[in-house]
Amino acid sequence: MHHAVVDGRSVWRFLKAWASACRGDMADTATVTPSFDRAAVALPDGEELARSTLRKYAPDLPLAPMVFPPGPNLPRRTFTVAAQHIHRLKQRISDLATSPTSAQATTPAPSSFVAIAALTWVSFVRSKHPDAISAKDDVYLFFFRDCRGQRGIDPPVSDNYFGTCITGCLAKATAQDLLAEEGIAAAAAAVQGEVRRAAEDPLALWEWMDLLSWVPLDRFVNVSGSTRFPAYEAADFGWGTPSRTELVTMNNSGQLVLVADKGGSGGVQASVCIESDHMDAFRSHFLKSLLADQC
Repeated sequence: MHHAVVDGRSVWRFLKAWASACRGDMADTATVTPSFDRAAVALPDGEELARSTLRKYAPDLPLAPMVFPPGPNLPRRTFTVAAQHIHRLKQRISDLATSPTSAQATTPAPSSFVAIAALTWVSFVRSKHPDAISAKDDVYLFFFRDCRGQRGIDPPVSDNYFGTCITGCLAKATAQDLLAEEGIAAAAAAVQGEVRRAAEDPLALWEWMDLLSWVPLDRFVNVSGSTRFPAYEAADFGWGTPSRTELVTMNNSGQLVLVADKGGSGGVQASVCIESDHMDAFRSHFLKSLLADQC
């Protein structure tokens, strides 16, 4: 999947329509008619912007560069986070953020995406501290935000737009903040701040690939997918839902891939890739935090 062509929302829409056609469920395929009008996403000086981007990232066309060279064969772990665990995690983040000792500004209750991204970010930092991340280091978390229907793009892009309509979001914090007792609340506040910023100014980080030139990748978490992507529900080609869905190309340290869990119960499947030296510590903190309030 290349973001010059489609984003995650478009991919799952396509797979759902394809699977419905294979099952002969034509009524389902006709529920939403996609719009392929690329003119719907209008950027200031868009044509020159496209030319300058091609000159920068693909100067030898028609030869195309390998933007993401294959990395080491890193281990991954996949966690299925039940809806009740997500609910308790969100409640704990809210309680920490509103405690009398909290340094966080008042923030709305976190979404499932914010809660799991924050937990992954904190677990990543804790698993690499102090060996690879010191308390004084800045740490980063990157994710995409869907811009369909957002006021920052005028006129707004319709919900049925098929293509790419996303913007980059880069949350930043100090490792010390995330290592603190209220670290998960600090992480959630940083992620929520980027969500709000992107809603107000969705074009600010359109050139997200430029981040790779300066962000320290050993202190960087990259989030792909969404807690709402119907990876199991949408991919029934007539043989039932898949037994397992994973992103095959996932092989970068600090990568998190999110999809809705199997069964449509409101849970989330979270797949994480990290160096083998830190995987056990990551897994221990991630699970301990999820089960901390379980009686």
